[in-house]
Amino acid sequence: MIIHELGHFYFQRKYGIRVLFFKIGIFNIVKWGHKSGTDFILGVPLLKAESRGLGEVGDKKISDPESFYYAHRHPKERFVVAVAGVMATLLVMTACLIVYIVAQKNFGFPESILINLIFMLVAANEIINLFVPFKLPWKGGSIPNDAFVAIESLWHWYKFNKK
Repeated sequence: MIIHELGHFYFQRKYGIRVLFFKIGIFNIVKWGHKSGTDFILGVPLLKAESRGLGEVGDKKISDPESFYYAHRHPKERFVVAVAGVMATLLVMTACLIVYIVAQKNFGFPESILINLIFMLVAANEIINLFVPFKLPWKGGSIPNDAFVAIESLWHWYKFNKK
């Protein structure tokens, strides 16, 4: 989860989207701010991380220049931000899998069904997140997954270029 959210966070910052907070874990234990306006929150690290860009679903209007809002970025940039988390996770998992296979072949690491299963489950989860668009009901509204946001961004990009 942390690697996934770091992928989103990196490209949000790269494209000038204001990041409201980057959170790791549950139950906020430590919180500190950065001069960029981002709050970094550290909690109990239990498979939860979140990077919230300004202007995402469910955000309140903040008096920032329009250029910092996620929704006002070029559709191509929104697409890259949406798929960055999945791609970061798949890239790191592929590198870990290659290191694991090399260690098995060269150093006699025992083959583990559990490790292979973990790699397959993480890869399946990320591929579903990237290619199957859906919205999750949350806090009285609906929160789209990465694929939904990416497809929506591509549709806006198409309309943007058609003009």
